[in-house]
Amino acid sequence: WDSVASSRPGVPMVIELGLAELEVEKGEERQFVGFLRDLSRLKQREKLTTGILESSFDALVVINEKGIIQMVNNAAEEQFGWARSELVGHNVSMLVGGGHAERHNDYLARYLRTGEKRVMGLRRELPARRKDGSKN
Repeated sequence: WDSVASSRPGVPMVIELGLAELEVEKGEERQFVGFLRDLSRLKQREKLTTGILESSFDALVVINEKGIIQMVNNAAEEQFGWARSELVGHNVSMLVGGGHAERHNDYLARYLRTGEKRVMGLRRELPARRKDGSKN
């Protein structure tokens, strides 16, 4: 659970807070323990990384093992014409053209199963689809 705390008066820091109840004997006062982790540096690195990715002139699309888009950068939005909210959470096959869209999940599954670089894992030029239906 992320929260904002202060290490010095007026100086906010982002923390992760974990709470757990301690076991006590029946009739004893219940007790809890909190574990705090300062996430400020991690959040700074995330901000820097995001800034670098968003500054790229090249489109970046991150997918999970099921082909679902997890993240896109500004260049991807501009290149494909889709808003970030229209892409994230949907299958990447919506961007793949030239007959590869319907086979993309199979390519991904085979790569995950075998590790063999046939389509996935290789640099290739493929047609892509924009929101307006034009090919890229």
